[in-house]
Amino acid sequence: MERSPLPNSPITGAAPNALALTTAVDAGLYWAALARGIATEEARAMAFLALVTANAVRIFASRSPHPGWHGMFTGQSQLALWVLLGTLVAVTVITTVLPAAATFGFAPPSVANWLLAVGVATLVLFIATKVVMPVAKK
Repeated sequence: MERSPLPNSPITGAAPNALALTTAVDAGLYWAALARGIATEEARAMAFLALVTANAVRIFASRSPHPGWHGMFTGQSQLALWVLLGTLVAVTVITTVLPAAATFGFAPPSVANWLLAVGVATLVLFIATKVVMPVAKK
């Protein structure tokens, strides 16, 4: 065989690296929260929030054909924007509304910890998707 049948496959492309980075960032955030004395239930909520946010950002950023920060917000369909918005609303409800959080074994994080989890996930994964592991578009 002259060339791989799946040259841009997520299996052979950047996806495994992004998955490894997502896992490392999420685990690091969880253990750092516990080391700072944050309750296990709140640390769990932060890790869940970071995981969902990171994946949403990674998918959203990788769907954009344009590099850089501004490129993330161009070329997206209305459906993609609604899916992203719905995902972020759902994760916000699950991590901030006490009955919903309790269903998942979470305690709602403080505003600072909530923003920390979202910020870490968004920044690290966006950089990974758009800068460190870009996949060539044809």
